[in-house]
This record gives sequence, C-alpha cells and structure tokens, in this order.
Amino acid sequence: MAKCIILLLIVILLKSNLIAQDVIVTHKGDEINSKIVEIGSDYIKYYEFEFQEGPLRNIERSKVFMIIYENGRRELIKQEIEQKEQSNESYDGLNWSIAVGYGNSYGKTGVRFQYRTGGWVGFGTHVGVGFIKEEGYYGENPLSILASAGFKIFPYKEFYINTQIGMIDVISDLSGSSGTYQKEILYGPSLMIGSDWAWGEKIKYGLNIGTGVSYIINYASHDIDASVSTFRLALDLGFIVQF
Repeated sequence: MAKCIILLLIVILLKSNLIAQDVIVTHKGDEINSKIVEIGSDYIKYYEFEFQEGPLRNIERSKVFMIIYENGRRELIKQEIEQKEQSNESYDGLNWSIAVGYGNSYGKTGVRFQYRTGGWVGFGTHVGVGFIKEEGYYGENPLSILASAGFKIFPYKEFYINTQIGMIDVISDLSGSSGTYQKEILYGPSLMIGSDWAWGEKIKYGLNIGTGVSYIINYASHDIDASVSTFRLALDLGFIVQF
C-alpha cells in the first residue's frame, strides 16, 4: 500500500512538472518549451524547460507572436508591438508659440504669435508686430509700428509654406534741402518656406528660419525711383517659445 502511494505521488509530481511550462510561439509557428524569467521591452529571457539549469537565453520580442503560460493564459505579443509602433508614429502638431526675431513675419524687428493645428500635416496662422525708427527731415526719429499676418501649410511636421501680407522692406531716400535720409516702408504679399524647430517636453524652445520672395504693392504710392525692383528677398529669423 505504501509503495502504491509513493508511485502515485511520483506520477503526480512528474505530470505537474511536465505541465508547468511556458510555451513561446514565434511568428514562424515554432514553439519553444520554456520557463520565462523576464519579458522586457526588446527581449524575452527564458530557460529551456528541459534544461533549466542551463544558460539564460534571449529571444527578440519582435519575433514572438504569443506566449502560453503554464496556467493556460495566452498573451499576444504581436498586438502590443503594433500598438507601440502606432503610438510612436503619432505626432501632436497642436501648439501655440511666441517668437522674437527679425523679418517679414515679425514686422521687421518684433514679435510673432502663431497657432498650429493638425498632426504630421497641419495648418497655422500667425500675426507679427514690430517697429522701425524713421529719420525725418528735421532730425525727428519717430517709431513706426509695423504689422503682418499670414497663413501656413505644414506639409511635414515643423516645415512650412507661408503666405502672408505686411511689411516687406525699408529703403532710404535722400530728401529735402537738409540732406537727411527719409526711410520708406514697403508693403506687400510674401511667399516663404521655412521651419519652426523646437525641442523640449511641455514647453519647447527653438529657432525659426524662413526665406522666400516678396512683391511691393505700394510701388507708385511712395514715389520710389523706377530703378528699384518690385521684388524683395523675404527673410525670417527668430527665437521660439512653444507650448
């Protein structure tokens, strides 16, 4: 009777030992009988079930389709990786930014306020307010407030195509009997390409660089010399705070 009980216990122990294994199923359909030690973000560490005293082995997580645990629970590893890849592919393009700089979007030297929406491809609007000191006929130095506004298309993340209207350039003419220079402010539309690079977490800091061409629409109204071209180089350069 005692021998029967001992044999029965041995059979039960052997059976439980055979059942208590984890099965790693790869994308190729291979099954690895194992004792899993750790499931990391890149690798799964395990011992071979038939040789658990042997070396600790690794298998790339991307090669594993499913794990069947010793209690029968199944875990789809492939699904987790796809969800992780989808989250990595997302891009949040919704932000506000304030930039200080020089150029068409800033009203010469000034401040630019911008709103962007969308993802990898997005749209944005911006306004800029700046100033320039004008030298008058009698030594006066008034400040002219300049403004610009525009619409941006972001075909890829921070890279943009910008259409706007506002201050284009300033030229100086020798005027009056006193021989002083009078600065003429030129207005018109601009077409630019550029980028708003910014780095950080919640609040980002970066640079704005853009270039393009502008067209003067107040050519005749300011009595500018005919030798002055109606086209001007458009340029933006500024420091961005984005949130």
